Amino acid sequence: AMGVVESIDHFDGFAVVTSTIMKLTKSRKEPVMPILCVLCFFLSAVIDNLTATIVCLKLLRHTVGHDRHLRHTIGALVVVAANA
Repeated sequence: AMGVVESIDHFDGFAVVTSTIMKLTKSRKEPVMPILCVLCFFLSAVIDNLTATIVCLKLLRHTVGHDRHLRHTIGALVVVAANA
């Protein structure tokens, strides 16, 4: 699963989703957490939890950028949302 996600990410397969999230949040960081957690929750119902977590963490890296503390905080909540 991780190889497939890495291949999709390498060829900018998540660009549409990332740009949609950026439009919804208007480049603010606060609304990213609920959007990604809800997305991950419903994505984990369709695909397995590990793959949903990897996909949402890739999306998080593209949307948040270099703010490491915010990435770790939202990443922890994404993992919880995938396993809920």
